[in-house]
Amino acid sequence: MSDVRLKIRHVKRGGDTKLDLSNMGLSEIPNDVFSLSTLETLDISGNSIRSLDKISSLTNLKNLYAQKNKISSLPEDMVALTCLENLKLEGNSVAVTNSDLSVVFGITSVRAALRDYFDKAKDSSFSDTSKPSFLGSSNLNDASYLRKKIADLQMEIAELKGGSAGAGKKSLEEQKNWLSGKSSSYGARPQTASSQLKKVKELEDDLKRERQDNKLLRSEVTLLKNEMSKSKILTSAAGEEGTIGVIPGVMEIAYEELEMDDQIGQGGFSVIKVGKWRSTDVAIKIIVDPVITDDLIAEVRNEVQMLSILRHPKIVMLMGMCSKTSNMAIVFEYMPKGCLFDVLHTTATEISQDQRLKIAYDISEIFSFLHQSGVVHRDLKSYNILVDHDLNIKLCDFGLCKFKADLNRGTMQFSGTPSYMAPELFKKKSYDEKVDVFAFGTLLWELVCREVPYDGLDPTDIKEKVCGEELLKVPFGVNKTVATLIKDCRALDPADRPDFDYIQGVLKEFA
Repeated sequence: MSDVRLKIRHVKRGGDTKLDLSNMGLSEIPNDVFSLSTLETLDISGNSIRSLDKISSLTNLKNLYAQKNKISSLPEDMVALTCLENLKLEGNSVAVTNSDLSVVFGITSVRAALRDYFDKAKDSSFSDTSKPSFLGSSNLNDASYLRKKIADLQMEIAELKGGSAGAGKKSLEEQKNWLSGKSSSYGARPQTASSQLKKVKELEDDLKRERQDNKLLRSEVTLLKNEMSKSKILTSAAGEEGTIGVIPGVMEIAYEELEMDDQIGQGGFSVIKVGKWRSTDVAIKIIVDPVITDDLIAEVRNEVQMLSILRHPKIVMLMGMCSKTSNMAIVFEYMPKGCLFDVLHTTATEISQDQRLKIAYDISEIFSFLHQSGVVHRDLKSYNILVDHDLNIKLCDFGLCKFKADLNRGTMQFSGTPSYMAPELFKKKSYDEKVDVFAFGTLLWELVCREVPYDGLDPTDIKEKVCGEELLKVPFGVNKTVATLIKDCRALDPADRPDFDYIQGVLKEFA
C-alpha cells in the first residue's frame, strides 16, 4: 500500500489530473482519493473493488476506468458526475447484467447509460411493473386512499415546480378542498378504482418527469460551477506569457530576484549558474531551449514535482521555481564542489579509494530510499551527483524520474545516458527499477577506476558492447568484493542484478 499512498500524495501535492491505481490489489478505493479535487482521470482497473460509493465527490472526473473488479451495483449519486465522458466497467457483474455500461464514450452517452441503469433498478423493485409501487392489493378499491395518494403526488409536483413554502401550503389547502368536494382545481373526483389508478399513473409519470428535469437542472448548475472553478484556476496559474502551472508547496520566485553569476554546468536544454537569491547562495537551472515544447514543460514540471515530494538528506534541496515559460528556471541549494564527474576527472582533487567507496555507499542509500518509495530515477550518472567541500554528496536531476507503476508508458520511455544505460533500454524492452542498479554498477566502476566509462565511443558502439555483455575491465588491485559487485550490478538479465539493500550491505564495510 506504500506505492498507493505515494501515488495519491504525488497527485495531491502536484495538482495532477491523472491517478493510476490499476492492478494494485485494492479491495476498496482509498478515502484519500476522494479529496483530489483536480482529478480528471482515475484508473482502478484490475483490482477487487466492490463499491464506487463516494465517487460523486470527484466533481471534475472525466474518465473512470474500473474494468475487472467486483462491482455489482452503482451508487445513484453517480449522475452528479456531469463531466464524466468515458466509463469502463467491463469485467464487473454490473456490466454483465447491464451490457450498455461495459464501455461508454461521450458525456451524453454516459449520462444516458446511467439514467437507463437507475431507471431499470427502480422498475425492478416494483412487484407489478404495471402498477405504482405504493399500491398494495388491499388498497386497489379504496377510493379515499387513492385520492389521498393523488393529493400527495400533486403536492410534491407543486413543490418541485414552485420551490417555495407558500406554493406547498396552497397546494395542501386545495387538496383538502378537493377531498371534501369543495374544489375542482384538480378536476372532477374519479369515481372508480380504474380511473383512480389511471390518474395516479399519470401523476406518477408527471412526478418522474419533474424529478428528472430537476436532476438535469442541478447537473447543469454543477457543470457550470465546475467550469467556472477551472477558469479561475487557469487564470491564477497562467499569466499573460503563460506558465508551466502552479505546483502546490513549491515557492514561486520572481526571475528578477535572482542574481546570476558564472555558469557551472550545462544540460541538453539548460544551463546551470551559480547565483544568489535573497542573500543566499543558490544554483539556478535556466531553461534555454529556444523551442518550449509540451514534452520539455512536462519534464521540468516532473522534476519540480518529484523534488517537492521526495525528501532525503542526500537529495538536493529545491528552493523554488520561476514558472513563466519566457524565463523558466529551477532554484536549488548550492553545492560548492560541483558534480562528481568534475571531482573525478577534471580537477586535481585528492580523493582516496576509501572516500570514493564511501560516496558509492551514500549513493546506494539514496537509491534504496527511492526504490522503497516506488520511484525510479532513470538517469544515474556522475554528472547528477553533486559534491560539497567535505565530499558529502546529493542526487539531482529528477526530470526523467518516474513512479515504478508508470514505467513503460507514455513518451520518452527509454531515455537515459548511453554510457550508463542497461541493455533492456537499448533493446527497447519492458524494464523496471533494475535499470538504476545497472547504472550504479557503471558508476561504481567509474569511482574505483577514475576513468570515464566508454570514453570516446558513440551510442551505437556502446550499445554493441553493453548488449554483448562485454565487461568493463576492472584494474588489478581493486578489492575483489567490489569487483564482483560491479559485475553483478551490470548483469545482462535484470533478475540477476541485486537490489540496493544488498548493495548497501556489501559497501557498508567500506563506509
